[in-house]
Parts: sequence; structure tokens; C-alpha cells
Amino acid sequence: MYLKQDHEIPFMINCSGRYLVQIYKEKMQEIKKRNPEAVGSWQKYINGQGGQLIDKFVLFEETESLLRSNLIGISDKLNPNIQVLTIFGALDKIIPLSDFGLWVDELGSKGTYQMIANADHNFYGVTSERINYNPQIAKQIRQFLDPKTIQERFYKKTTMVQSKRWIPIDGLENFRDLGGYSPRFPNGLIFRSADLRDLTVLGARQLSKHIAYVFDLRSNPEVHKNGTIGPQKHPIEIPDCERVHVPIFAETDYSPDKIQSRMKMYAQGAQGFLSAYIGVIHNLGPTLAKIFKILAQLILSKEHRGILIHCTAGKDRTGIVCALFLCLGGVAEETICQEYQLTEHGLKDNVDRLLKRIAVDDKEKETKIRNMMGAKAIAMRVTLDHLWKKHGGPIQYIRDRVDPKDFEIVHRTLNGAANL
Repeated sequence: MYLKQDHEIPFMINCSGRYLVQIYKEKMQEIKKRNPEAVGSWQKYINGQGGQLIDKFVLFEETESLLRSNLIGISDKLNPNIQVLTIFGALDKIIPLSDFGLWVDELGSKGTYQMIANADHNFYGVTSERINYNPQIAKQIRQFLDPKTIQERFYKKTTMVQSKRWIPIDGLENFRDLGGYSPRFPNGLIFRSADLRDLTVLGARQLSKHIAYVFDLRSNPEVHKNGTIGPQKHPIEIPDCERVHVPIFAETDYSPDKIQSRMKMYAQGAQGFLSAYIGVIHNLGPTLAKIFKILAQLILSKEHRGILIHCTAGKDRTGIVCALFLCLGGVAEETICQEYQLTEHGLKDNVDRLLKRIAVDDKEKETKIRNMMGAKAIAMRVTLDHLWKKHGGPIQYIRDRVDPKDFEIVHRTLNGAANL
């Protein structure tokens, strides 16, 4: 099955899909037993779009090509973040309804499930009047693939108890773990967040349980204006944790407060975000090399804690650095784009405070600012496309900018190597 081989596939639509093949194998064997010379059997097929069911002779070799394997255990072979829509007709006489239940058990939280009452295998009503439910199915598929509902499902999955992705830290926004998006990418190694200006003493103690190094991507003006860790006038320390200042732009204030200078660029949608992100990509090399150097040393030290990467909002600069780590760890690109958009959930309160701080009283301007502070998956999509077109892909981009030994240590760790 193609889906088993390509872990980049982010969505699957399963309409009346079989799960167990044994019942069909037994049926074929029964026919062959009754008539050893039989080469096929008559089966019911839909006659064209919207047509009636007709009898059609199907060769056994054609049927056998569809019965090579059961789908038991397929969930473990799929992209762990795949989203699957499964739709069955409640009066399906071709695929047993028990297969629907088996799909639910197999896919679990990966799936969205719909049962159409009074519909047959081809989604036509089994009543005195022949009703075509296919337009309803098409509408459900469109809704399933709508970007907003895709992100809602992705976010909901990250908030499940077993996920432990969003870890509450007192006074810290947008703090989450990058681990677990592929079976081999370790949890607890790389975290991301907004800046630490509101971190409390309690939050610092909480954070020290998870973090050994904090990498601050902000420029010098941003640090001077907003401080390092905790309130600017009363900075605090995170116990047994080192802050490393690795600005991507040394003197450029890239914070959301400097909105006016970037408003027009971001108003251009995804391409506007890409225009801004190209500057980050161009200047990121030295920052990335230092992060890799320290992370490689941390891995070799067998330290049980990880690193935190942040800028001001934890959206743009942090988003690009984290996307690179996820690419290096073999995470599917669609998952990386959805992870980037999670920042919209992590920054809900931050956006409202920003609007209040800069005293926006114009609705049109407020909308533009909210769009600029957004983190739509499409913006990361075009950024990854740019990396492929201009730099040979995200992994090659990293390889060209960091020490080969550091690259190898981090690469192997993000892909599940236990012993280095």
C-alpha cells in the first residue's frame, strides 16, 4: 500500500474501504471449490455516474490483486500525524460494517469518522426513492480538508493528556515540546517559546526541570528594551541553566512592537511572510552553528534536560529554527507547517496585549496587525519550498552551515540513535 511507504502523505480519505480481506478470500475459495474451472465471478458494480447497480464479471486475478494483505497494524506504518476521514454507508452490503469499527480501533485519534444513514456502499439511499448522498460526501471531504479544520484537529491532538506537548510554565507563553512528531524524534530535547520577560520565580523553577540552555534569538535592542529573563528591572535566574545570546539580527529590532516598518510586507500574505523570512534564512548561519555546537555537547554529556529556543513572540525566527530541527528529524513537512501554526494558539493573549500596548483604535489596522501576528501553515509551506529551490532543501541548508561533527551527532539523535 502506497501510504505505508510514503510518510509525507498528510491526509487519507477512506470511503467504504475494506479492512479485513479474509472474508473475500473465503468467498473466492468457495466459488473455486464449487467450480474448479472458474476464472472469475459475477459482482455488483455501479453503472456510470449516478447509474444503477449492474452485474459485471470480474476475473479472480483482478480480485486477488486487491487481497494481498490485511490492513491490520497499518496505523503503525503511517505518518504518525496523518489525519484520516473514514466514511461508510450504514446499509453497505459489500463491505461489512464491522470493518468500520475495525478502522476506528486501528486509527484511533488519527481518524474522523462518519456513518451515513440509509446509504449503501456507493452512498446511494436504500429506500423507495433513490437518493444520491455523494454531494453530501463531497461536502464533508471539502470541510475535512479546509485549512481551519485541519489546524483545529492538529491542535486538539497536541492538547491530549498523553501528548504532554504544552507544559504550563508560570509567566511563559507559547512554551511547547517539539518531540514526538516522528517516532524517533525524542521528547524533552528541544522546546520553543516566546520571550521570558514575564517569567516568575516559580516559572523559573518549573523551567529548570526541563531546560539546561536557553537560546535567545533576539537582537540587542530587543534585549535592552525588554530584558533577559523576568522583569527588566528585576531580572531573575533559572536554576542550573545557562542563557546563550545568539541574535540572528544583532542590531535590528525584529519584535512585534516594530510593526509599522513591516506592516506592508506582511499584508502580502504568505509571500510577504516569505520576504521577511528570507532575511532570517540569509543571516541564520552563525546562530545555527552555535546552537548545534552546544546541543551536540549536551547530547554527549547525557544530560536529561534539553534546550529552549525563543525570540520575542516565538513565531518567526523561532519558527524557522524549529522547522529546521523538525526537518532534520524526519518529520513530514505538512506536520511542520501545522506545528508552526500552533503558535496562534500559544500567542492568543499576547496579541491582545500588543494591540493594547500600541493603542490601536482603527479596525482595519487591527485586522492587519492580527494577520501579521498570525502563523498560518501556508507561510511555512512557502518557506520550505524556498529552501528546496534555493538551498537544496532544509537538511542541506543546515549541513552547509554547521560543523560536520555537530551535524552528525544532532542528526543521529533526532532520528532515534540511542548510543553515540
